[in-house]
Amino acid sequence: MNSSHDAGGPGNRSSLSPRYTVAELIRELAKLPVGTLVVLSRDPEGNGFSPLAEVIPCAYQQGQWDGEISDGTGAVCLWPVT
Repeated sequence: MNSSHDAGGPGNRSSLSPRYTVAELIRELAKLPVGTLVVLSRDPEGNGFSPLAEVIPCAYQQGQWDGEISDGTGAVCLWPVT
């Protein structure tokens, strides 16, 4: 399952915005059994995966190429185990 299509990755998000809000994430997670393991992809190409280790509130600032997080609110950061 290396392709985003096979793994249900970003290629299957046609009905959602490119960025999830908490409401969208809750709606999608509510479709799954409560004991389902949450796994994060290292990158959009699926070059590595890791279980979710921590969920923390943060502030997010988009840069030219990628974003930066800092202490604050307005976003939530999902940290992988590795």
